[in-house]
Amino acid sequence: MKHLVFGFDLCDDTTQVSWCAAGLAEPEMVIFGEGDHPEQIATAVCRLRGEKDWVVGEDAARAALFGTGSIVDKLTKMVAKDGTATMEGIRYTAEDLMFAFLDTVLRTSMTYAKARLEDQTEGESEETAEPVQAPAEPEIPAPQPFDFSALERLVFTVPSLDRKLLDVLMRCCAKLGIEKERVMIRSHGESFACYTASQKLDIWANDVGLFDLSRDGLRFFRFRCVRGGKPGLLQVRENYLEESFSLDLLDTESGRKLADSILTPCAERMLAGNVYSAVLLSGSGFSECESWATGFLKTVCTRRRVFMTEGVFAKGAALCGFDSLQKTTHFPYRFDTAGRVPLSVSVTGLRKGSPVKLTLIEEGSNWYEAVGRADLLVNGKDPLELVVEGNMRAGIPPRRIPVSLADFPVREGYTTRVALTVSFRAEDVLLIEAEDLGFGRIFPATGTVSRQEAGISWNQAERRAR
Repeated sequence: MKHLVFGFDLCDDTTQVSWCAAGLAEPEMVIFGEGDHPEQIATAVCRLRGEKDWVVGEDAARAALFGTGSIVDKLTKMVAKDGTATMEGIRYTAEDLMFAFLDTVLRTSMTYAKARLEDQTEGESEETAEPVQAPAEPEIPAPQPFDFSALERLVFTVPSLDRKLLDVLMRCCAKLGIEKERVMIRSHGESFACYTASQKLDIWANDVGLFDLSRDGLRFFRFRCVRGGKPGLLQVRENYLEESFSLDLLDTESGRKLADSILTPCAERMLAGNVYSAVLLSGSGFSECESWATGFLKTVCTRRRVFMTEGVFAKGAALCGFDSLQKTTHFPYRFDTAGRVPLSVSVTGLRKGSPVKLTLIEEGSNWYEAVGRADLLVNGKDPLELVVEGNMRAGIPPRRIPVSLADFPVREGYTTRVALTVSFRAEDVLLIEAEDLGFGRIFPATGTVSRQEAGISWNQAERRAR
């Protein structure tokens, strides 16, 4: 069977999953049920009363409606708040509930994707008219935990890269038997960049805008490709718009007119000052907007192409994961999006008597995954400093961060070997750890460890600039 890649768009209100495999022209959405938005499933989990089974989606809503189950929603917020819920007399942590949700949704998604692949394989077999021999005796596999071995990449994409949520997702995947090497986490901005850069070049010849309207709010993304340098730069700027409104407003005629009057000046403001070759409309809020958002559509359709599309972030995440499996990337660019730090972290020193700069974290790295390590010899006199600087954005001055070695033993000359590790606790908080490794048998290691945090910042207003 062909190996699968999932793009898992996890929001607080709804979740979408896309999948792709070798030979598939583009990612497809997993269909969870019927209705107006069958590709969406509520980010909620329900435990059936008197049973140990967990259900999601329409089954969860039905159980909650008829009183046969207890449902918990808004799982990402619950994780952020370390919340708990009691069901059937059992207290569950937010991580327990997130695990139940991921397990159920991934099982459903795997079953759906495998069925779709089998349908395609059968079609190919019929076209080539190759004989298929059935086994003499059917083999009945013994009951066992769900097999996720065919899932080669699982890429979560989330609106906000919160450390607590990301850690919970990684631990849940480990419990499911999905190793961390097969799991990636990306921001909505980066997923949008991958989705856009996979389209025909005339779509993103200039800027590309994305309006996303859902129960989680109204957001606008601006994609831009800066082609001047090598490699090129993909930028995404994101705005959470104050003009957001409840989708319940769209249930009445007067409410729809009000929504259009809210969206139209918002579009005029967001699209002003830049040349857009295309605008994408995504989210359940724009469903059937042709019948009520006349002013808004007139604004966005003026001198640019407009596309109604679903699953932008899920499909972009799947494309990102699929690209990571290729020998040659389809995205030979640097990324300047949420989740990527526009700074490099390095340390300066001497090598064979000549000054050198050793880069520990590359500019444009994903902060959640970025870790830099180096073994250094220090003399106890010259200060050990990290250099933080960036070239992707103008106006970011270089900065030097001293590394504290105050508790280290004092030794003569370069006889102290230090293991330096640099990582991120959050997007703008650097973790610095230095460990005394001694100097062979002459000066045994003491095990002294120095830990410190350093806030690094850049122009956040520019990151979310319009």
